[in-house]
Formats: sequence, C-alpha cells, structure tokens
Amino acid sequence: MNLLGSTPTSSNISGPPYLPGANPFLAPLGNFGGSTLTMALRPGSPAINAAVGSTALADQRGFPIVGQPDIGAYEAGNALSTNYNAFIWETLPATATASQAATTFDFDGDGTSNETEWLAGTGVDNPTSVFRIASVQLSGGNLVIAFPTIAGKTYTLWRSDTLTDPWTNTGQPAITGNGAVRTFTVPAPVVGVPKRFHRVQVP
Repeated sequence: MNLLGSTPTSSNISGPPYLPGANPFLAPLGNFGGSTLTMALRPGSPAINAAVGSTALADQRGFPIVGQPDIGAYEAGNALSTNYNAFIWETLPATATASQAATTFDFDGDGTSNETEWLAGTGVDNPTSVFRIASVQLSGGNLVIAFPTIAGKTYTLWRSDTLTDPWTNTGQPAITGNGAVRTFTVPAPVVGVPKRFHRVQVP
C-alpha cells in the first residue's frame, strides 16, 4: 500500500518519503492494474511527484514512473485507459464517494454512466463532454455516419427500428479509432420500409 505518515519500508521510495500529518487522499485498496492490490492516488494527494531523488523505474504494480516519482506503491498516470478503477479514482475530485465512483453512477448528470464515459473517452466530470455523431449524410443510396474517434478505442454500429432495446449489431466490421473522424456506411431507408435508427457504440 502507499506509505504516508508512517516509516517507509518500500525499496521503491527514496528522497522525502515521509509526510507526517498529511491527508494522503488515497482510493480504497483495490485492483488498479498489475498483479498486486494498491491504493490509487486521488487528485490533490501530497504523494504525487513528491519522491524527490527516487531512482525507482516502476511502481509496485510494475507500471513505469511518470515524470517525478510519486511516494509509495502507486504511480499516478498509468493504466487510465485500460483500468476503470485507476481512471475513476484519479479523475473524480477527492471529495467523491465510493458510490459516486461506481461504474453505473452518472457523476456529471449528463445521462451517461461513468463506465460508458470512460469507454467513450468523454469527460466523466463534465456534463458538456459527451460522445455524439458528427454527421449523417446521404450518398449514392447509402447513409454515411461520421463520428469522432479516440486512438485505440473500438467502435461498432448498432440498429433499432423502435429506438428502444434491444439494439442489434449491424454486422459492419468494427472500426479502430485513430483520433480522426471515421465513418460507417449503411443502406439508406427506402419508401415503405419502417424507420431505422443507428447508434455508434464503444466497444
């Protein structure tokens, strides 16, 4: 676990590893990536960038040091795109509760769960940051659905005739984001066929 306000025992700690009386702003003990349980450093933690003189190359989880080393077993800034726990506890303010950090909770009240925002790469604490289709255009009898992407994220296209569950995967090949606007192309609706709704989903 992270060591603050107690005598350090980790070989990963050097420099000033002792912050007596400081609130460490730690997340609950849990899986934040790697093979061991640790406690994430929350925003405002005095342990962040505080291990001056440390020669450690990695934290207890095996993740690399990011800039100036942090005190303790956890180096902030790692695994945020691959581990929900690391992302949410490093992102939400230190006053957020465990229930507010849950995957199903909607911290910013924008109608999208914390986990969905993490997957889409939108701001979990910003109600104006949401994933939206950029444009839908008719081209040669097809609909071209354009959407912004984040590098490494996977996007799939789903459809519904009623705009309610269940949604069905269209069978279009998944698209891997590259940071640019990408497109799905599907046949446009024709006269006499019920309306069809589409949505882009991550993953």
